[in-house]
Amino acid sequence: MDKMRKVLHEDSRPKLALESLPAELKVIIFFALPDLISLKHIASTSRSLYNAVKSAERHVVHPFLSSELEFDVLPEAAAVIASSRIKSRTKSQMLTFAENHLRCPWHWDPKFYFTLADALYISKLHKQIQSFTNQFFVVAFMDDHEILDPAPLSRNETARIMRAFYRFEIYCNLFRYKQEQQNYTAKEQQELFFSWFSPWDNEQLACVEMFFSLTHGNFLADIVASENMAPQSKVNSYLGPNGERFQHFLSLGLDYLHQFDTAGSLEEQKALMYPHLNLENGDFLHSGLEAVNKPHDGVLLKNYIFSPSGELEGPGWPVHFRDDDYGPHVAWIGSHLNFSCDRLIWGCDLHQLYDQGYVMRDFIRLQSLNIDYDCGQEIIDAREIHMARMSGSEQG
Repeated sequence: MDKMRKVLHEDSRPKLALESLPAELKVIIFFALPDLISLKHIASTSRSLYNAVKSAERHVVHPFLSSELEFDVLPEAAAVIASSRIKSRTKSQMLTFAENHLRCPWHWDPKFYFTLADALYISKLHKQIQSFTNQFFVVAFMDDHEILDPAPLSRNETARIMRAFYRFEIYCNLFRYKQEQQNYTAKEQQELFFSWFSPWDNEQLACVEMFFSLTHGNFLADIVASENMAPQSKVNSYLGPNGERFQHFLSLGLDYLHQFDTAGSLEEQKALMYPHLNLENGDFLHSGLEAVNKPHDGVLLKNYIFSPSGELEGPGWPVHFRDDDYGPHVAWIGSHLNFSCDRLIWGCDLHQLYDQGYVMRDFIRLQSLNIDYDCGQEIIDAREIHMARMSGSEQG
């Protein structure tokens, strides 16, 4: 919005007819505009119209953004903006953010509203997330060996994958390293972020991390190695989701990763990489997800599925269901029934599942997973457990 403040000198030009209209009519005209860009152009026309848009943005901007985002991702979009506004990242500020935006992930702080600048930023971010979602489908879903022509993403799957990318951006805003702000260890991030989500939600972030490792990690390492941009001993730190230099690149967020994707040449990609070549981050997403696990207690997940209160009895994690498809939690339960609570998030034995985005899938698409363990009956049993729980809660 800073550029919008630099409007034309108004004393040397005739007044536009729109500027002379009553405020109520201006608002009606704002609502009739086709998109946010049109609203931005109106606000850039003159000081008085800029002020008129600012005065009305609490009511005008939200409908535009709601229409443009299409899917149920507005709460995550609001959380992206709110997380970017946290100034010093004190623990109190972080917990207040979590209470307002993470406790109930399909609602947000009623005091929150999008400014026009916020909406324009989210509009751009949303287009990037749409691009990443399409890539995710190709990388994770179209590689099924049993399905030559997989069905396109369902509405639930599209919204689910997009929400995961939004959550990734929220996480980046909260925990990328900043010298002038408070930073948190992987263990501290558990209380501030991961503990607010269901285990399958956290596993969705692991799938996002694996996706970027597959699409960017090897490519980054190849550039570094072929161009002698770093010692050979450091090349491996760009490989795999747990490489500390790869983790730093992840922490730069979706806009940076999209810029890297859309760079027109190798030279442009190298220019994007140079400022970050020697930077590492050992307390970012991979370490944060691994720290969600509890100390080994010898009790398998199948022995403590759901408590009457709806929590997992062992780890005590919250259970959220954002859509009416059972795929994500059935996939997670079915693949972890014989694991104890020290291996329930980012299980080292399940990398192929992360490659295939297993907790992003609708239930019907789980049957196409080409994996090595025998979980067919376990998935069915897990679904029956959930159905019984849901039936009991409805009767109660």
